[in-house]
Amino acid sequence: MANQQIVSYLKENSSKGYSLDSLKEQLRKQGFSDAQISEASVEAGIVSQPAPQVAVIPADEGLSPDTEKILAALSYPFWIAALVTILIAKPKNKYAKYHGFQGLFWGIAIVVVYIAFQIFINVLSYVPFLGWAISILLFLTAGVFWLLILVIDIIFAVQAYQGKAFKIPVIYGMIPADAKY
Repeated sequence: MANQQIVSYLKENSSKGYSLDSLKEQLRKQGFSDAQISEASVEAGIVSQPAPQVAVIPADEGLSPDTEKILAALSYPFWIAALVTILIAKPKNKYAKYHGFQGLFWGIAIVVVYIAFQIFINVLSYVPFLGWAISILLFLTAGVFWLLILVIDIIFAVQAYQGKAFKIPVIYGMIPADAKY
């Protein structure tokens, strides 16, 4: 039979919102044993709330090797993926960051070359007589240009997915030193 003084103390103060742990601590200070307190809490119908389970999330280890390879591969054909890779890659994910920067600068270089090519076509179109014929011919080669770029992008993506850290001439020099692999 539990100590009725403890039972009434627990019922009265738990109804006021005090936690069982704080009530147990006060009873221990008054000289009651843990066995007496536990017996009284069972009789009072007050059960200790289990401690909330906290999920332990490990410290950020960065990207997994497979994720790094996938992001590195996607950085070449999809230049927005290169930007995303640069933004989410941690400092220890040098492989992904390297290919992200190289893929982004590769994409920018392609756009610059294409714009220059289009300007050249437009200038040639003003040449008398054969200008329009040459510009049409060069315009048609733009399709071949994009097809060639697609093939090169796929080759780069496959190499990046295989874990190769290749260097694209000129582009490699633009990569920040902390991202070079």
